[in-house]
Amino acid sequence: MRKPRWAYVLMLLVGVGLGVAIAGVPSTAKDPPLRVQTETEPTTIAPAPTTTTTTTPPPPPTTARTTSTTRRR
Repeated sequence: MRKPRWAYVLMLLVGVGLGVAIAGVPSTAKDPPLRVQTETEPTTIAPAPTTTTTTTPPPPPTTARTTSTTRRR
């Protein structure tokens, strides 16, 4: 079944109305033009600060109690 053409026009107008209500009317008078800078400025890389860390050896292992396991039959 074909829908009438007015239904498509109505949906288009509702979409435009919602877009204007959410985002507002676009204007280019307020925004400055976008300028893309293609030249790069030389940068200096500072060396990273040196840090020293000390580690202590782990404590000796403790002896655990030995337990026997039992089987269920």
